Amino acid sequence: MTMNTLTSRQKKRLIDRVWDGLQNGETKKSAALLEQAIQKYPTDKWLSLFYCEIYSIIGNDRVAIKKLTLLLKREPAFSEGWALLGEIYSKVKKYGEATKAFERALSLKPSESNWLDSLVSLYFRDRKVKNAHKILQNALKDKPHDHWFKLLLALTYLFDDKPEKAYFMAKKVMDEHPGILTGKANLGVYALNLAGTCKMESEEFQDALNYYNEALKINQNTFYSIAQCYLHMKNYKLALRYCRLAILMDSQDFTYWELLGKIYSEINEWKRAVHAFKQSIYHGSDKINTSVCLCLSLYYAGDLQAAYEKCSSLLARNPNEKNLLYLNACIFSKMEQPEKALDYLEKAIMNGFPLDQIDEGEFFAISDNPRFLTIMKPTFN
Repeated sequence: MTMNTLTSRQKKRLIDRVWDGLQNGETKKSAALLEQAIQKYPTDKWLSLFYCEIYSIIGNDRVAIKKLTLLLKREPAFSEGWALLGEIYSKVKKYGEATKAFERALSLKPSESNWLDSLVSLYFRDRKVKNAHKILQNALKDKPHDHWFKLLLALTYLFDDKPEKAYFMAKKVMDEHPGILTGKANLGVYALNLAGTCKMESEEFQDALNYYNEALKINQNTFYSIAQCYLHMKNYKLALRYCRLAILMDSQDFTYWELLGKIYSEINEWKRAVHAFKQSIYHGSDKINTSVCLCLSLYYAGDLQAAYEKCSSLLARNPNEKNLLYLNACIFSKMEQPEKALDYLEKAIMNGFPLDQIDEGEFFAISDNPRFLTIMKPTFN
């Protein structure tokens, strides 16, 4: 009788040889080994799955997706195949396809915690809080004592602007299972950070700080949260200290640099804010808000030309962004180009910039201009 799958021993030997080849930089040799095995055992789904995973690891995600799709047409009930497809789609930022793949995987094997985590993260990313809430409630029916699922469910309440309910659930997990707060348990750190964030949302900053400091005893990844808390409390010295510690721990995280820029902005250290926001963008921040903050920092640092160039390039991609329109109005006012300043000011207001947030001091050079007086007339009444 001809075998159509590898034995467990054969698979282990093949996997070891492929990994050894990859670690030694012999990518082509490893791929060739897999190709030979696939040709010999074309119906072995686990071998095909490993083949697709290796292609993704070596950076050829397009081929991995193509081969996985063919595999899943042949094996539509292969839950691990759908999960890998979800991982690769997430990697290449095709989040809609990733969500569908993980949903399919979990419909076949509902109790897989890692897949559930991935799907919940995708739901949170797309603000599908109700979907996340529903799937977590169903998961807790199967695993009613799963602390992690309970904390994720608490997080859905936080996303739904119910910090008190989220806090109650997080605190209940910690009270019922104090063991998670000892040692190096990531679960305990998550629970403490979640409780702290709930208190931050409720503007109970000292309580939030207490939770973050407890988390810090377990894991130093809490520096960022502590810095945020001190910023809200306007303790800028300590906010800077903890933010810098966070950056020392991971200088590649753009959110840390963004927070540093915000702290410097609060204390009017604009040149340092410029550097921090530039670092945030360099390390991957694609948020329009970060770029707007950079423009503002350039403006207040006195670099009007750089502020104008950055602002104009952003407006080319976001022509109705009210904060950018308002900033360009300020720039042109400082450059003593009143008509352009007023054009941008009118556009900013048309796109929702509040009249009561217009700083007349920024438009001192054109404060007697009839058009400016007409624009500001509602605020004089």
